[in-house]
Amino acid sequence: MVGCAQKAVHTLQIHVAGLLVSNANWNTMDVAQFLHKFSSIFMPLNDTALHIKMALAHLQAGQFTSAATICRNILSIQAQHPDALYFMGVIALQQGDLIAAIDYLEQAALVRTADPYCQYNLGLALQQAGRADDAINAYNKALSLSPEWVEALDKL
Repeated sequence: MVGCAQKAVHTLQIHVAGLLVSNANWNTMDVAQFLHKFSSIFMPLNDTALHIKMALAHLQAGQFTSAATICRNILSIQAQHPDALYFMGVIALQQGDLIAAIDYLEQAALVRTADPYCQYNLGLALQQAGRADDAINAYNKALSLSPEWVEALDKL
């Protein structure tokens, strides 16, 4: 019975965080601050799904340092977590750290094989790093996953 109760609480936690992120009356800054303030209630240390929602809220609010801290914590427990790797790559790209961006996004691309956004952002990082041929390959992979993607087509 304890296992059922824990599963119900876990499901409720995920839904609350998801509702906060998607609710039009809450901006991403409000969600990030709320989740951070009440993290001990909503996010047990081993609850990766909720930590990812919190990292996403911070990322969307432009709070890259907070998002990166959460992602690093996740990666210290699960080194190949696809969302944490991807978010770290996006953060590094936003901050102009192209070496880290490429490293994280290449790792993420290995586990997010059906994600055109991962390939697209990898292409952006590679292009900014002056690796045109590699960038074109990444954009082509993004297009193979999402053939109608205009932004990726424009990069070719």
